[in-house]
Amino acid sequence: MAVYSLDEAVQILFDDREYYLSLSKSDRSKMRNYKIRFKSETLSTDTKISLIKNYGGKVNNNITVEL
Repeated sequence: MAVYSLDEAVQILFDDREYYLSLSKSDRSKMRNYKIRFKSETLSTDTKISLIKNYGGKVNNNITVEL
């Protein structure tokens, strides 16, 4: 299993035509809306993580902040 940045993984998900076709019509509609929001950079990090988990990916949270 390869490791990708969150945005790269979301793009891979959006490019997976087989996965898209396996979704129900309502889920396809949601996916199209998510893709539009992703391209306009308004898709939240939480939503991106949720999409990857639903796709079957594992998300590692390695965010650290030092002030």
